[in-house]
Amino acid sequence: MHRVDLTFVLAIISLLVTVVTVFLNTALFRFEKRKKSDRSSTIKYIPLLLVGFTLSAVLMINEYYQTQTAKEQALLLTLKKRKFDLDTSSFTSKEKLLLLDSLSIYKDKLSEIINRLEKQKRITGKGNGTIAQAQVVLNKTDEQIADVESYNEIIAVPQNYTNEYMAVRSSEIEFECPPKSSSNYVDVNLNLHNKKLVSSIRFIYVSVTEKTKEQNHENLIFQQAYLAKLGLNKIRMKNYFNNSNIGIQIGYFIKNDSVKKAPTFHFVSCGNL
Repeated sequence: MHRVDLTFVLAIISLLVTVVTVFLNTALFRFEKRKKSDRSSTIKYIPLLLVGFTLSAVLMINEYYQTQTAKEQALLLTLKKRKFDLDTSSFTSKEKLLLLDSLSIYKDKLSEIINRLEKQKRITGKGNGTIAQAQVVLNKTDEQIADVESYNEIIAVPQNYTNEYMAVRSSEIEFECPPKSSSNYVDVNLNLHNKKLVSSIRFIYVSVTEKTKEQNHENLIFQQAYLAKLGLNKIRMKNYFNNSNIGIQIGYFIKNDSVKKAPTFHFVSCGNL
């Protein structure tokens, strides 16, 4: 048995002894009163024993919970050091679900720490600082979960659409090119408000091309497909937006175009191409 557990057990035993002693004291006092025995003089020492037992029990219980609080603080410190790979730019659906599952387990552990600390605080009167720290980490984890969930689901690029297609600029997409940034990755946001249109979209498609030195040829350096959503569509991708030789097209293909030899790509663009 661990030392902390033994301390707690001893405290409970002391309290039980106190209760039993009170009972016996009362019974003995009544008995002595009836018999008018000289032994009643010994009863006056019993309250002192009761006080001693009670104080010992309180101190041991307090020590037990303080030790438990220290354990929770150490566990919280360990959890705070854990890092998650939140770069969802190339995550498959399975990888995204695994990340969300890990974050949910992490959140549950933080919630359990907070609940235990709240209970311990009722005994020791301490732990507000640790609870506040745990709550900050918990709130941040909630934000991370919401952030990961907000990104569009990545799917494989259907080649029957993108081998050969006709590009047409779209007025249905609400979009602004991301500002220049030194970050390695950027979030690209586009809004689709037409419910009927969204239900007809096969997938959102992003392509990144680069001019060659001759300036008369474009090389495809990145392409990715995503499932469409009504409203905000959020995509994380490598930051190509600072390169003047880069052209970026973001748009969608319609489901019914799958039978066409050259389906239509409805797009908006960023860059200089």
